[in-house]
Amino acid sequence: MPAKQEQRLLILGASGRAGKRLCQHALNAGYQVDIIIRSPEKLAIPAQDKLKIYIGDLTNTALLRSVLSNNYAAVLSTVGIFHKTLDTPLADITQHLIDAMQASGIKRFICMSSLGAHDSKGQGNLTVKYVTSFVLKYVIKDKEKQENYIRASDLEWTIIRPPQLLDNDNSADYCRWQGNKPPQKLSWKISNFDATAAMLEALDQPETIGKAFQVSYYK
Repeated sequence: MPAKQEQRLLILGASGRAGKRLCQHALNAGYQVDIIIRSPEKLAIPAQDKLKIYIGDLTNTALLRSVLSNNYAAVLSTVGIFHKTLDTPLADITQHLIDAMQASGIKRFICMSSLGAHDSKGQGNLTVKYVTSFVLKYVIKDKEKQENYIRASDLEWTIIRPPQLLDNDNSADYCRWQGNKPPQKLSWKISNFDATAAMLEALDQPETIGKAFQVSYYK
């Protein structure tokens, strides 16, 4: 495998709270990072040689196919869309992305989903359960459809499902698990800093391919 400084990553959602931290993790690790962003003024990352910016919207399938013609080692996405409708904009964008990745031969995909999706449904404390069941009801349905598209693809995917995301750069030991809740006491919270670190770490962990993980700090 090429050295990290020779590998290019495409990161989607870079203007968001999680996305900007994922970009910084990747740049600090030595990766070359490309991003697609609608509003460059929202990017809270200084310009640098290893960062390339494409201006555009992820709903632009022609742009996706053009950008993905580059030889990326992986695509990582923290894209999230809050809405209260039966529409599935996140899943729709993800399907277009998958199609473009498959057309270009890029295999590795790491995606941030959410606790409450699929086999993590019902996990969490009372606050998290309320938020995922009612406040984010339609978002979770969208993310479940997104995960279905990812699972049905032939990509080498990994899904990370955080619970409540804390908008800070704090770091602490956290639990990563599949399936049912582990026996340890959990806080059902994790910082954007650590949640995105877990995404980047999965790049060097081939055993995570084809799996979905929940992550949370210990209580």
